[in-house]
Amino acid sequence: GAYLVFEPDSSRGRQVRGTARLFPLAAEPSASFPPLSEGALVMDYGDLDSEAREFNRRRLRGEPIHDEEYDALIDARKKRLFERDHVEFLEDWLLRQAEHEGLHVRLLSESPVHPEELELHIEPGVERAPPAHECLRCVELDSDADSEDDEDPDDGSGTYMDYFYRKVSAKLPREHLRGVDPRDIGDASDDKLREAFVALADREPPAPPDAEVEMLEQLGAELAVEDDSEDEEETHRGA
Repeated sequence: GAYLVFEPDSSRGRQVRGTARLFPLAAEPSASFPPLSEGALVMDYGDLDSEAREFNRRRLRGEPIHDEEYDALIDARKKRLFERDHVEFLEDWLLRQAEHEGLHVRLLSESPVHPEELELHIEPGVERAPPAHECLRCVELDSDADSEDDEDPDDGSGTYMDYFYRKVSAKLPREHLRGVDPRDIGDASDDKLREAFVALADREPPAPPDAEVEMLEQLGAELAVEDDSEDEEETHRGA
């Protein structure tokens, strides 16, 4: 969502012409900018669905949305859609198929690998990784994301796929489900999965100290922190 601010040009009389500016929802009023002219319009660009719009606003404000509330919202909307248009969602169809005896139903999804399918161990006789080569240590800090993206909670979490997997995993036997996405190992969006990953690591002996950390501590190096003051200055100038 965003705010569209339109200021009409008073010199053109009744002609609907003027200047339009687009602001992110996180923008706040500032005394450093002139007040809006008479007749200015501030329009909120968002979802026409009031329920979805309010839910999305809360999420973008950084308010924690628990899975139970998210799932209840989808359950209610699914029920209305089924009663009105007889639309059946994929998870309901899949679980209905699984009720038939003799029908082979398995789910392979792009979801986090389950902790029960992982094993953590330290291979005996294998030396720890050495410090990175000097040419790699000279590389600048990773900047694959802009500062405004870091502040945006809209990171793709809370998707329908998360809801789908929770619904199906609550009904199907654990061995009938397979997650194949390794990107969220140890940092899954689901609180219970994160706790299971932590418990998995706690059962293993501590890993040997990192060679690079030891080298930095010996050199008395300070923690590398990105200076985002320039980004903030650009943000203020563009607001």
